Amino acid sequence: MIDRVLKKITLTSRYHREKIREYIRAEAVAGHVLDVGANFYNKGQYHGFFERVTTLNLAPQKGVEIDVIGSAYALPFEDCTFDAVLCTEMIEHLDTPQQAIDEMYRVLKPGGKVLLSTPFVMPLHDVPG
Repeated sequence: MIDRVLKKITLTSRYHREKIREYIRAEAVAGHVLDVGANFYNKGQYHGFFERVTTLNLAPQKGVEIDVIGSAYALPFEDCTFDAVLCTEMIEHLDTPQQAIDEMYRVLKPGGKVLLSTPFVMPLHDVPG
């Protein structure tokens, strides 16, 4: 039975990621993009839709060069720096997501976009963090 459940989760996850890719492709903007919570998957799937991407994560990530090591709670950038902020499958891991969203808005240029996604159907992961 657990194998059936895991196969469904995998299929759901695959479908979810395909829809996120379609969304990001459709909403991509020209200019400078900040990828908050950057990882290997984002680089391979989403970064090609943008002219210039700056990556940020709390720690180095295997398979992708992280430009800035830092916290989503205190983005180390000036106000109105980016044309868009990309944040995929990360916000659900934060204790105070609104604080991170406020920071994303702060570094966004007027008229810019925040491209944000979070799992809808997802098993517990990174527990207890």
